Amino acid sequence: MWFTEEAGVKIGKIGPSGIIGEYPVPAIQKNDILASLCFDREMNLWVQVYVDFNNPVPKGYDYILKFDKSIRQACGVSLSDVPYTTHIIPSRMSMMHRIRMDNDGNLWFTEMMTDKLGKITLNS
Repeated sequence: MWFTEEAGVKIGKIGPSGIIGEYPVPAIQKNDILASLCFDREMNLWVQVYVDFNNPVPKGYDYILKFDKSIRQACGVSLSDVPYTTHIIPSRMSMMHRIRMDNDGNLWFTEMMTDKLGKITLNS
């Protein structure tokens, strides 16, 4: 099971044995907060990151990180060997909340403060 640590800017996983692994996320700035995460059909991990409303300086962009499927075999405490890409979303101060995959393999995410629904179209 994978999860985000919102204020700690880490993602974690709990294995079948109950061992918890935590990994710092390569955040763009100090006031970034993590929201939800999900896997796509190819098992790449997508993680939402947004600027903290309680600490909005410096201003920045909200974005979604896509970690390569090799993250599932990550060991230790670092993701330095896992390729990732950063996808800036058009909205600022969106306070992203959830991200989920639909039956067609597209990813949908919510922006609580902008009252918007975002879509990432994947060619799976």
